[in-house]
Amino acid sequence: MGSEHDAGDEEMLTGETPSGGARRPGESAAGEQGPLPELSFTTRLDQTAVWVGDQFHYQIIVDHSPKIQFVLENVNKDTINMDPLRVVDATSRAYTLKNGNQRLFVDLTMANFTTGLAQIQIPQLTLFYFRREGAGAAASSGEGSMSRP
Repeated sequence: MGSEHDAGDEEMLTGETPSGGARRPGESAAGEQGPLPELSFTTRLDQTAVWVGDQFHYQIIVDHSPKIQFVLENVNKDTINMDPLRVVDATSRAYTLKNGNQRLFVDLTMANFTTGLAQIQIPQLTLFYFRREGAGAAASSGEGSMSRP
């Protein structure tokens, strides 16, 4: 399977990351607390190198508080722009973990048709969310977005 990388690291199609240390949820590169400690995310690539035209999977796994709900209507191959990479398929699913938190799993099948470059950076993807009040999802006390380079 692919290697696991911290979501704060830049990822290349080669699978390399500029820094090797994993971070705790909500911790920034400088060790400061991020704005949402109830979110943690990880990304994975299923291949470390691809040829022109090869398909590969880029996966984003987000563990979060049940008070947060992600907006997934726009997570599909027609609405996600990852230029210069082509999104061939996009799926997402959410489920409850044993500890009561939620896990969102986003799987993008992409292809590279760019020639003449030794490596390509995967573009940023923004996932939108809102905070639920109590058990209902009708009202939100705040909105936000989470960007994943």
